[in-house]
Amino acid sequence: MAVRARLENGTLKVLKGRCPNLLREAGLYRWGNEGENPVDANNHALAALRYLIASLDERTLARRKEPPPAPLPPAATKQRSLEELLEDETLWGDQAA
Repeated sequence: MAVRARLENGTLKVLKGRCPNLLREAGLYRWGNEGENPVDANNHALAALRYLIASLDERTLARRKEPPPAPLPPAATKQRSLEELLEDETLWGDQAA
């Protein structure tokens, strides 16, 4: 959810051509039969991204003195798959950072 939120609000951008394994894995990402947990295969780059975002968020939340704002209700935001988010050209930077 944290990765999705950063992609949607523009605080996470993937530069074109810089993360081919991440993009490949996003296309292979699947949920298990119960729909509660993702299939544990083809997900090393995605897991690294989740750990990075969790680490960044942990430091941010540790400094925060007020509670974070309440998330928008699910009906207020259109849910897109990780693959759709990564294919959205508006989320991509055009130059190396």
